[in-house]
Amino acid sequence: MEEEINLRDLIEVLLRGKWIIVGLTVISVLAAGLISFNMPPTYEARAVLMVKSPPQINPEERSGLDTLLDMISQYPSMSVETYVNQVSNPIILERVIEKLNLDREKYNPFSLQKALKVESVKGTNLINIKLQGKDKKLITDIVNTVAEEFVAFVSET
Repeated sequence: MEEEINLRDLIEVLLRGKWIIVGLTVISVLAAGLISFNMPPTYEARAVLMVKSPPQINPEERSGLDTLLDMISQYPSMSVETYVNQVSNPIILERVIEKLNLDREKYNPFSLQKALKVESVKGTNLINIKLQGKDKKLITDIVNTVAEEFVAFVSET
């Protein structure tokens, strides 16, 4: 034997429990409001770097042995993904910690490497460096210093 559920019966059940529904909704909104006002803000700092390929030598400008030597001595071309992986190099992050005099107990190259989000923008030669934290000046300084030290590191190598 099948029982039919009448739409009128469902509406009556909802109307009888309307104060419970309203009460739970009000309590949930108040709780969410209290929690959001008591949470400290989280900031995000971002730096964008553009990767340029090294200038190519025009073989017509030089001839013979000079052209051959220049072509052999050129650095291997690195992809944007290679640069992305180099941004979080421990050597660069160690320089950042030293330059900003960061607390060694809180910050080391591996904790910074974990906190930094480094990604390439698809279809471009741009690299995004992001860091989130509670202290906006500190995370801004860290991201800017990472970008500066990365550029210096690539120039050195």
